[in-house]
This record gives sequence, C-alpha cells and structure tokens, in this order.
Amino acid sequence: MPYSFLISSDGTLGIAGGDDEKWIPLHGSIDGWVESLALAYAAVDIADTITKLAGPATDSLDLTSMQPVELVDGRANGWWYRPGLLVALYAGESELFGRPGYRTAFLYSGNIDREWL
Repeated sequence: MPYSFLISSDGTLGIAGGDDEKWIPLHGSIDGWVESLALAYAAVDIADTITKLAGPATDSLDLTSMQPVELVDGRANGWWYRPGLLVALYAGESELFGRPGYRTAFLYSGNIDREWL
C-alpha cells in the first residue's frame, strides 16, 4: 500500500503518502472512522439496492439536498442521508494522489430513515 494510516495530534484519522508524504484527513476522529465502518456494514443489510459510482461518475452526485451523517465526522470520506437514500463518498486516496478516478461512492437505497441512523 503506497500510504499509511495515521492519527494526528488532535485525533484526526487520515492517510499520508506519495512522494511528498502529503496528509489527507479522512475522519475527524477514530470514533468517526469506526462509525463509518459500522454504517457501511449495516447499510449492506438494510439497503434494497446498492449502486457503485467511480471516478467522473461521482461528480454527478448532488449532495445539497442531503444531510451529512455527523457521527462519522467525515472529512475526505463521508456519509450523507435523506429519506430512502444513504451515500458514502470516499475521496481520500483521490486527493492524496491527485487522481479523480480514484473517487468512489456507494448509494444505498431502500427503507432507510433517520431513526435507522
């Protein structure tokens, strides 16, 4: 793996690597990262449909009508919600390596409501 997972002095979880050892914060805390993992695991069980987008296709996502899932404390990677839809957007590696094609999003649709979060 061409990067390392690191924790900053303020508790932010991120990745660093590349020729210049660039630092990209992924989540504001370890707890946020753990919540993100738990949410990904649970979303697979509850979603009726899972759609994966990669690279330029992620640019078409309109997150303005959605609420960020605050528990994940997202920075480069984050989650958004609206009734019936949960979106996970992973952009950390894309930012680290300057490769837009590395951006990935998963759209979990179905019986997803705020109480489930």
